[in-house]
Amino acid sequence: MKVWVVFVGRFVRAYWPVLAILVLALSLRLFWVLHEVPVLQGDETEYARLAENLVKRHGYLGMMEGPQVMYPPFFPGLIAAASVVVESYEVGGRLITVLGGVVLILAVFAVGTEMYGRGIGLLAAALAACHPVLIALSGAMYSESVYLPLTVSGIYFGLRALESRGWGSAVSCGMLFGLAYLTRPDGLFYPLVIAAALFLTYPVRRISAARATVTALLVLTPFVALASPYVAWLSVRCGGFRLEGKSVMNYTINERRNAGMSLFEAAMSIGPDLREEGPWLSPNVFVIQAPYPVPFGALARAWIASANRNKDEIFYHFVRAPMLGSLLAIGLVTLGLFRHTWGRRRWIRESILLTMTIGYLVILLGQHNVAFRYEMPLVPILLLWWAKGIDEASRWATLSVRQLAGSRWALAGTRVGVCAGLVLLLVLLATRGEVGQFFRDESAIQLDLKDAGVWLAEYRSGPKRILGYEHSVSYYGRGIRLVFPATNDAGLARDYVRMKRPDFLFLTGNTEVPAYYHEWFEYGVPDSAARLIYARGGRPGGRAIKIYEWTG
Repeated sequence: MKVWVVFVGRFVRAYWPVLAILVLALSLRLFWVLHEVPVLQGDETEYARLAENLVKRHGYLGMMEGPQVMYPPFFPGLIAAASVVVESYEVGGRLITVLGGVVLILAVFAVGTEMYGRGIGLLAAALAACHPVLIALSGAMYSESVYLPLTVSGIYFGLRALESRGWGSAVSCGMLFGLAYLTRPDGLFYPLVIAAALFLTYPVRRISAARATVTALLVLTPFVALASPYVAWLSVRCGGFRLEGKSVMNYTINERRNAGMSLFEAAMSIGPDLREEGPWLSPNVFVIQAPYPVPFGALARAWIASANRNKDEIFYHFVRAPMLGSLLAIGLVTLGLFRHTWGRRRWIRESILLTMTIGYLVILLGQHNVAFRYEMPLVPILLLWWAKGIDEASRWATLSVRQLAGSRWALAGTRVGVCAGLVLLLVLLATRGEVGQFFRDESAIQLDLKDAGVWLAEYRSGPKRILGYEHSVSYYGRGIRLVFPATNDAGLARDYVRMKRPDFLFLTGNTEVPAYYHEWFEYGVPDSAARLIYARGGRPGGRAIKIYEWTG
């Protein structure tokens, strides 16, 4: 017992700054979660339904028609495991995302220490703990909350493998990136960068080609071992080899947007024969039936057009917006990267981070739509460079003060003051943006949608097909989610509804919808099969909702 107490005491004395940062981070995240609107939204509902069906039906089925082939299984699997303990899929999901946010801080500290030293690691961890963007992400039940700590931890072990610190680091790197791939498909990119760095830099690192090759294989082998079952399962479902399910959908929507369609029309339009031309009307069916892979030439042309469309939004978020951009943030990155010349070791490590950053930007530019949360994998690397820039600024300030006053206390106070001040300033700048709204809608509208969904579940128990736009009503209504089509022909839209054979239609006072939807909401659905069963105006700041039972 005495030995254990001594060990714990030494551990606390050695790592008390990290422990204090973790306690602060956990407190901030719990406070944020407890003050959020308690309604699952968007992809949150899909992850929760996948977890529920894993537990109750032992199948990988989501809220949309057909077998789920777009969302990798690791994040829903974690939610399912947590729900067994806490007996709630929503609480289990929140628990996973909050813990993921705390683990990310440890991973950022580890990479920062490995790259630049313990002091900069602590600065990076403090930024990760307090930055509003990462606090808000921890409160959203999205896969990025787990994907980020996995990728950053993989980078840490990849950097250790570069130093030939045992084969365990290489194996751990491959395993973590394998789990990252099972969380988001673009996790496929990271182990390739690490393996290439391990092999290509062996002359500079003064090791043999054989040792470098073995280390690279030790990264790739566990990655392939973890990824292979999912690739095999996905390929069987789709009837041909597949590494992921979304690229063909992104390509199709990109092509339609590049042809002049709006995002809504490109994703959800129907043809005159009622054929579902927009992939998001039946996404699982589309992914299974679409030709794969996309020819490289066509993919390159689509990427160029998409990049031209997306570049302004990405530029805004990382250069102009206060959440991640600002002149201060840009200045710190510049100072951290270029104030000193790079030695051999730093050249290799910074090249890896820069390759990952540029590579992910290439992926991001090629998306049909850049949601703010898709940009999150770039944030941990920015934190490292910010922390390095803060350290360089504090060193410059300390050297300047030394010329004026040689007091040891003045020097220490200057260094601590500059570091704390710049961290606080970055955090305060980020609070100027509506950070939480980039991940979840915190308005009363969501409470109205949840109320309607709960009412619908009580009105008719059991499975049901619910046609509408909002995810929340379908989730809380315990139904399969169908979507109204994008078309200017009200008669065609009505025929499509008949073809889909829903049990219920729900409509809201949504402004970003086709004209027929407005008419149906205001004046009723023009079909004898539709019977109005629910009509409420919504709470203050909310939204009116109508639900029709479809008896056709």
